[in-house]
Amino acid sequence: RALLGSIPRLDGATAHRLETIEGMVPDPFSVPSGCVFHPRCAEAVAGLCDRVSPTVAGFDNGQAARCHLCHEAVST
Repeated sequence: RALLGSIPRLDGATAHRLETIEGMVPDPFSVPSGCVFHPRCAEAVAGLCDRVSPTVAGFDNGQAARCHLCHEAVST
């Protein structure tokens, strides 16, 4: 969600301020364990996101995401 909120809109909304993502991009030679985005994710689940790398969740519209929370949304 944070990544999608940081994409500029092309519908002419010039007053729309882009969302920012806290933290720094990890060093590619020292990526964090678990989900590589968990240190910067406001919805990260302690004990899950910081330990287990998520698998890809596919959606009916052909899109996919690699997030533990997406898997929960797909299965409910």
